[in-house]
Amino acid sequence: MTPMRVSDLSGDLLDYWVARAEGIEHGPDLRAMRPGSVLVRVWSKEGFTFYTAYTPSTDIAQAWPIIEREQISICYSGIEWNEAVGKLVKIAPCQCVAMCKAVMGVSTVVLEACMRAYVASKFGETVPEEMVV
Repeated sequence: MTPMRVSDLSGDLLDYWVARAEGIEHGPDLRAMRPGSVLVRVWSKEGFTFYTAYTPSTDIAQAWPIIEREQISICYSGIEWNEAVGKLVKIAPCQCVAMCKAVMGVSTVVLEACMRAYVASKFGETVPEEMVV
């Protein structure tokens, strides 16, 4: 299997590796646990069963507990304060840089940068390309 760069992960594949980093394995916690599929988290509360897509790279409600627990820092590059217009202006394509345990994740999307940093902090700069079943 060819290794994939964490910096290139996005969408379902990034969500898959976040689930792996969280220790979520195949089984009742996530159904269809494989790269390239929508992961479904099953949980119960007050006698009801809920099914929600596991998409921390796009859902702040799922990503925030990870960001907070792992103390992921977020900063932006490509913007600066313009005194003449009195606001932040874009000087280059805006990038979000997220740091997790001295490991950096970069993207134009905040949650994607954070989740890349998190996955890289757990697995390193590359992850194995896993077979899609």
